[in-house]
Amino acid sequence: MKTSLNKTAYLNWEPYCRVGCYQLKSPALMESELSTILSSNCTNMTENPDPPLCNTPSTHKKCCPIPNCHANHSRSAISVLSLNPRFSDSVRWDKILSPSFPRTSSARVFNLRRTNLVKLAYSKYHHDGCHAINDGNLTNDCKPEDNSKTSFSFDCLLQCIQHYGIGDQEFSSSVAYVAAKNTKAQQPHLVLYEDVMRDQLHASKHVFKYVGVKVKEGDNFFNFTKQTRLHGDDICEYDDVNCTDWKMKLEKDYPCLLKQLDSNSTVAWSVPIESTADKTKLSIQGDCHRLQNLDTTNHTDRRYEELYLHRSWYYY
Repeated sequence: MKTSLNKTAYLNWEPYCRVGCYQLKSPALMESELSTILSSNCTNMTENPDPPLCNTPSTHKKCCPIPNCHANHSRSAISVLSLNPRFSDSVRWDKILSPSFPRTSSARVFNLRRTNLVKLAYSKYHHDGCHAINDGNLTNDCKPEDNSKTSFSFDCLLQCIQHYGIGDQEFSSSVAYVAAKNTKAQQPHLVLYEDVMRDQLHASKHVFKYVGVKVKEGDNFFNFTKQTRLHGDDICEYDDVNCTDWKMKLEKDYPCLLKQLDSNSTVAWSVPIESTADKTKLSIQGDCHRLQNLDTTNHTDRRYEELYLHRSWYYY
């Protein structure tokens, strides 16, 4: 696949991201495989994601992410790894990335986040559902039901936000930060979904600056994707959402989520913070505020402080 950097990209999409992979691979084996992916040209992606590539017939291909790799000796090729670290949470990133490792010394770490948790929840629900583990058992109660017009319940909304909007994203950010500490860049580049939706070209400039390449005016880092949006801004227009019921419940206990329900996909938000007399914590029952748009004047990158600090505490 050709990117806007005029390089061939070898993509490896979410290795180990299947229930069952975790039990098959030791952290050391995952470290070895991830290192190979990042330092080689690995092509395991096909149009059909189902055929297993491991010796065990029932094992999903994502558990065996490096079936076809060869050494990357070309400056015209890059390796791209899209990782959900929840499925490889025991790996040691200093064994995978290091400025002293010739093959991965130029690695860059991107942290992708979506700040509108309500819209993220609805999207996740319609992409395989929002499974959660209760009492050691995997639940399947929050997945689309084709014959139900009210299948996306308020309880499912909260479950999707708690486990995926907050749980997955917070953990991914912490892993991205640890991983980036083992690269020359020293920190990850924070990319917000809403910034890309607002202005792809401007978001691209920030990406190119972080990567350290000069590009022509108008080059778009995001123009190679074939992914299309499945849902519009107003999720209340869909038959499986009861916004009248949602708004009544959100108005009572969820001020941040209420704001995000009526917001469009180009507006970025801070995380919901709940403050009491004795403590402040990240909570779906907390409040949030709209973030300033990505800086178009000085091209200042997004900072994690924007997500977590109260508006009155934060200064540019």
